[in-house]
Amino acid sequence: QTSIMSAIPLPSAAEYRNRASAHDYSRFLRAIHQDDLPYSHEILRMMKLPNGTHDRLVEDAPGIPQNTRIAHKTGTTAKTCGDVGIVYARGENGKEYPYIIVGIVGSEDRMPGSEDRRGNTIRHVSGMVYRDMDQRYTLR
Repeated sequence: QTSIMSAIPLPSAAEYRNRASAHDYSRFLRAIHQDDLPYSHEILRMMKLPNGTHDRLVEDAPGIPQNTRIAHKTGTTAKTCGDVGIVYARGENGKEYPYIIVGIVGSEDRMPGSEDRRGNTIRHVSGMVYRDMDQRYTLR
């Protein structure tokens, strides 16, 4: 139930307060996966598109095959780095075992490289979750 709050500056010198919890993100992802929201299919289609942004859930995550499909959304502010999505793990039996992962790492550090460190933390945790899923479902 941790609440993530980031002040996003606007050109007008005002700021937008972005507030969400990890639980909010997981509920949203579950709802679109189960087609419980209007335009769920379109939202998933867009989240699966390659966008030139490196994902933090599969790409370079230890132990996760690089061809593993995902539907995700990244986000970065000065102090927060995140990637939330659905990982479509595939078992040796050919069946998909989708699971939701919400990775949000905050830091007071705005130094060069701090975003990379936060992203690598998400990759590391994502790899741990995948290895746990592999033990349960024998993934490939």
